Amino acid sequence: MGLKDVRSILEKRVLVFDGAMGTYYQTQPGQECEQANLTDPEGILRVHRAYLAAGAEALKTNTFGLPRMAAAGAPGWQALAEAGWRLARQAAGEKAAVFADLGPALPIWGLLPIPRASPLLRFTSGWRKYFWPRGQHVSSSRL
Repeated sequence: MGLKDVRSILEKRVLVFDGAMGTYYQTQPGQECEQANLTDPEGILRVHRAYLAAGAEALKTNTFGLPRMAAAGAPGWQALAEAGWRLARQAAGEKAAVFADLGPALPIWGLLPIPRASPLLRFTSGWRKYFWPRGQHVSSSRL
């Protein structure tokens, strides 16, 4: 489903999205759900496919925690982003649109100034490298 298809649908009705990946997936304690993009891709595909079977027309990538990981300087978030996009696209096929799901990066208890060289700034300015050019499909951010 391309961007034109999504816009056409939204002119007539709501677009049905999937639900929360982390809540559904239930990862191992101490492991970020996003790590499963590399360690358990079949498990992530199973969740995406279950949402499609339940009627979802749009899937969100399993990447909600990546801004927080980038802000903390965790290595490997780029590979997790790429794998998250690839898995969502694989599950969606031509049946559903795919949206990049990016959660908050800073703690709720306070927004602090972000130094120019911070991993968060590099992430927010570079996320399009992983999500935006992936064809006619839509990206979104909840930063």
